[in-house]
Amino acid sequence: TQGEGGILLVNDHEIIPGSVANAADKYPHHSIDFLRDKGVRTIAVPASRMAQDLGDGRMANIVLLGALSTLIDLPEAAWQETLRAKLPAKYRDANLRAFTVGKESLIAYSVSPLPHAER
Repeated sequence: TQGEGGILLVNDHEIIPGSVANAADKYPHHSIDFLRDKGVRTIAVPASRMAQDLGDGRMANIVLLGALSTLIDLPEAAWQETLRAKLPAKYRDANLRAFTVGKESLIAYSVSPLPHAER
């Protein structure tokens, strides 16, 4: 059934398209509440704001990845090895910090990792 078992992890940042006439009026401002009302387990992370606070809004995806890491039963070492191998040296430290900030932001939710069958 809809919303059963999984978790929807989203950035709470709204991007209103400038190319759409009256976009601000048409934008689904309450989409996260709508999903929750429909029974979808939704966790909204202020990833864009967190990334901006760290100095670069483009790291929002890494903030979300850090949050996701608390939901998937994968060893911390695997996350760290992969990030260190894939991130360019120039951006590595900042992105590793963004990953940690995202992870710490979701620890407060106390959400159990997804069982293997849901991955």
